[in-house]
Amino acid sequence: MFETKVREIIENNQEIMDVLRIIEGLDLKEGCLCAGTIRNLIWQEVFDNSETAMILTDVDVIFFDPEMSYDETLKREKELNSNTPNCQWELKNQVYMHVHHPNQTPYKSVEDAISNFPERCTAVGAYLENDKLRLIAPFGWNDNVRGIVRPTPSFSESSTNLAYYKTRVESKNWQMRWPKLIIKEN
Repeated sequence: MFETKVREIIENNQEIMDVLRIIEGLDLKEGCLCAGTIRNLIWQEVFDNSETAMILTDVDVIFFDPEMSYDETLKREKELNSNTPNCQWELKNQVYMHVHHPNQTPYKSVEDAISNFPERCTAVGAYLENDKLRLIAPFGWNDNVRGIVRPTPSFSESSTNLAYYKTRVESKNWQMRWPKLIIKEN
């Protein structure tokens, strides 16, 4: 039910579909659009917020390629930003990203990395495969569509990670833009 709603929201947004086509054309291993871009699009639709400019201000693209160096990833990110200046691209190879979270073991795939994002509502991804929309949501779409912010298990099971989650959510100040959000600690 919620996945159908999310699929409809994404497929009806031409800007996001164009971004997904660009990502598909990059031919990245497990390449997908994730996190805030998708979350914000859903919240914008659900909470009837007419501001659209924020959606493409932070375009998070992740992939999993043990053969691509960190420097090559930075080079490709720079090219993306030069070639498509209407988006602020962030390109992250998840092979290297586990080091940014305390006590995290290396990720095995894009879905594994997404499942270890701080919030369930941010732990989402979308990509095109032969121009067909595919979705990744290890915890489902319920939190996104209902406006619930809560930690993923990897951030709720450790006091260090939970403290990071709380600080992050507070710094994002999402409730200023979307006052109906429900912030939870578990």
